[in-house]
Amino acid sequence: MPLPFDATLKDLVRTYPQDWLTALGRPGDARLITPDLSSVSAFADLVFERTDRLLHVDFQTGPDPALPRRMLLYNALLHERFERPVEGFAVLLRRRADRSDLTGEVRYTAADGNLVLHFRFTVLRVWQRPCTEFLSGGLGLVPLAVLGELPAGAEEETALAAVVRQLEERITREAPRPEAVKLLTASYILTGLRVPRTIANDLFQGVAAMKDSDTYQAILDRGRVDEARRIVLRLGRRRWGEPDAPALAALQALQDVQRLEALTERVDNVSGWEELLATP
Repeated sequence: MPLPFDATLKDLVRTYPQDWLTALGRPGDARLITPDLSSVSAFADLVFERTDRLLHVDFQTGPDPALPRRMLLYNALLHERFERPVEGFAVLLRRRADRSDLTGEVRYTAADGNLVLHFRFTVLRVWQRPCTEFLSGGLGLVPLAVLGELPAGAEEETALAAVVRQLEERITREAPRPEAVKLLTASYILTGLRVPRTIANDLFQGVAAMKDSDTYQAILDRGRVDEARRIVLRLGRRRWGEPDAPALAALQALQDVQRLEALTERVDNVSGWEELLATP
């Protein structure tokens, strides 16, 4: 199951727009809109509308050489659609999303060297902003603390554990229970952008409110199923070698962790993949 990083971030922005406008350095009144840019069969990530301009926000979790051109394309399309200036913000959520040539500019020159086009957008690198900035900012920004800059010299997992404790304390103190569950779930999901999911699970294991999060429980269940399937594959390969395509497809289709765990106990008592997977 793919982790809903994109949906999580968009939900945070929609729920706490003023917090995010402040983080972008553009506080003030604005409303979120969803412009249909059907001419390129695409939607801009998030767009704030103001009386005098638009603010376009694009989140990135991985490197994209086309990002500057896409920012320019969205800018031009939004400007044409709304006839207002457009400011672009590319929010890089982790170091993997960065590139040495990502300057926040697109420049074109003519054959004679004269400048034809110079387009600029703002690049925000979340890991360069101290985690304390997010912990003390608006509630809609607190989940980003797990992606921010940790204290110098601190071991990552230990420092992240301290951040999780601080964000849990603030969120549960200031937000009503349903809102707190949503914010803590967002924090957990975003932690998966920084460390392996198994470590994220450990970091949030003691967070009481997570028991009420359907998303958190679903991710944990998915992890248990994947781990049980890996064990079946490992044990079966030792006895019979690689499963053929039908057997592998049948194994991948199993979603019941209890049945998968039962298969691990049957490996020593059957003659091959076919008999194993026929086990009710």
